[in-house]
Amino acid sequence: MTPETLEVNARSYRWMARPIVVVCVDGCEPAYLDAAIAAGVAPYIARMRKDGADLLADCVVPS
Repeated sequence: MTPETLEVNARSYRWMARPIVVVCVDGCEPAYLDAAIAAGVAPYIARMRKDGADLLADCVVPS
């Protein structure tokens, strides 16, 4: 049974309609991923970018 809400840090969030996966590659420049995809050595990341979402986050200290 899936709950209707999820509580994190005293905040309540509506449960997502479908599963979500977030991948954070800390310390990686986007150009590194671009080069790996161009070289054909990162097909899974290429597929995630094509079929999913590709977002860049700002780092804050402490990370």
